[in-house]
Amino acid sequence: MKKEKVIVICSGGMDSVSMAGVFKDDDITLMSFDYGQKGIKETIVVEKLAKKLGVPFKFIDISFVKDLYGDSNQLTSDNVDVEGSYTSSVVVPLRNALFLQVAMCHAYSIGADKIALGSHSDDATEVNEER
Repeated sequence: MKKEKVIVICSGGMDSVSMAGVFKDDDITLMSFDYGQKGIKETIVVEKLAKKLGVPFKFIDISFVKDLYGDSNQLTSDNVDVEGSYTSSVVVPLRNALFLQVAMCHAYSIGADKIALGSHSDDATEVNEER
């Protein structure tokens, strides 16, 4: 069976790391992003995972979006503390859509067959319930 060329968007969280496992036997590149987030621990996890799997790691700087979110988000604003419990301001609106768009540009340039993104719907569900 022919290996497919797959870009796996990987934040370092459980969902995306699991997606990397799904495609580990293919020709994968792990892609992660600096979107101006406060924490970088998950990105370090992705880099270590790429080394462990022996696959390329592509780290993309899109930190300019931090300015677009202003103080609306606790993960990207220096003026808002990260709270101990879940609130809607921990969700970075349209983050995954931006990740996918950037990954599609790179996929086109390298002739990738697929882009994989592991995510869950809980964030959106809880945010919508708070509004």
